[in-house]
Amino acid sequence: MTTDTVGNITVRPSRVLLMHRPGHGVRAVGFAGLVDGKSLVACSTHIACTACKACRAGLSAHCEQQLLLDGSDPAASCLQEQVSVPAHAAVEVPADGAIDASAAAFAPLIGEALHAARTASPASNDFVSVLGTGPLATIIAHLLASRGTGVRMLTDDTAQLELCAKLGLRHRAQREAGLRRDQNVVIDAEGSTESLSLAAQLLTPRGTLVLLASQASADLAEFIHREARIVGVRGCDTRAGMAELTAGAIDISAMNVHRPARAGIDATMQEAARLKHLGVVVELD
Repeated sequence: MTTDTVGNITVRPSRVLLMHRPGHGVRAVGFAGLVDGKSLVACSTHIACTACKACRAGLSAHCEQQLLLDGSDPAASCLQEQVSVPAHAAVEVPADGAIDASAAAFAPLIGEALHAARTASPASNDFVSVLGTGPLATIIAHLLASRGTGVRMLTDDTAQLELCAKLGLRHRAQREAGLRRDQNVVIDAEGSTESLSLAAQLLTPRGTLVLLASQASADLAEFIHREARIVGVRGCDTRAGMAELTAGAIDISAMNVHRPARAGIDATMQEAARLKHLGVVVELD
């Protein structure tokens, strides 16, 4: 891949993955595109600089000079004809054609789910509940289930429950969940007042709460009383996400809808806000 004088490459995005982020609204989370007109690559929309103190310490998710292409700043967005990114941030897609650009755009999100699953690190006999609506929560549950973990999805979103049934994932409406404080690990991808209250009623004493989002001021009294371990998770490993796709470990075809750019970005973002259980893949070419 051709780099400029500071080690950047020019990517022409062809597919951009949008999804609803609790507390932040709709954001682009990953994209795929061509470099030099031939090499297909996947990139996260949160790109570390590799040079700051946090990056040098191996904490790239906490980069002090992170490049954001998620659309929070319209002037710096992957929803453009071309974007300049550091070469290290681009993960090449295997050239055999098994993974297309739409699937490749999911690699960062799968990498984020992998990071959450590894952080939770449940034992083989642990009971795990995943709270939340959206492809991130679904992928986390899918990855854990594929590794033999006893995991279930809890959500009150009807469309999300139907998607779980289609994917063969154990699921239940949150309002129907048994509150027996028998869950060793709770992964909260919602971070709402309601989800945190539910987590407190699900966790066993000295259980682990993994938080991926926060949109409420938490009352930690119950977690302290139960000696819970609370772990925050952020960041992704796009390369690891691509490896999962390459190995055929996860099928994202049921987790997204496609929309052409000509439908209008504003209208597409509104649809992504409504279809919270899915990712919306924008076709830019």
